Amino acid sequence: MPWPPTVNHYWGNRVIVRAGRKPFVSTFIKAEGVAYRKAVAAAIRERFGERLRPTAARVSVSVEAVAPDRRERDLSNLLKAFEDALTHCGVWLDDFQVDWVSVERGAVVAPGWLDVELRRIVPREV
Repeated sequence: MPWPPTVNHYWGNRVIVRAGRKPFVSTFIKAEGVAYRKAVAAAIRERFGERLRPTAARVSVSVEAVAPDRRERDLSNLLKAFEDALTHCGVWLDDFQVDWVSVERGAVVAPGWLDVELRRIVPREV
């Protein structure tokens, strides 16, 4: 999967002011976030074609983060934009289905990417 933009480049906020109403903050996906969603969707289509249907199962996510450069990064911040993109392109219904996550820092190789393994979690009999 492509290297995700930072959370600050993925989402933006704006204050909406309407006459006679209380102002409120609206969150939106910035152009870089929209482009990332499209890149993830293209990678998913390339791998699975059009046959992919969203799973309703609980899942585990394992990620090796191959960074594009040597800047210091908080690995946990990589996942939100990536998980949002997987929701948007129909891998699962929503990222609340993720019950287990593993993120490992990999090598530094431009342009950077995420090696990802998703697994369906089979509930254990009690």
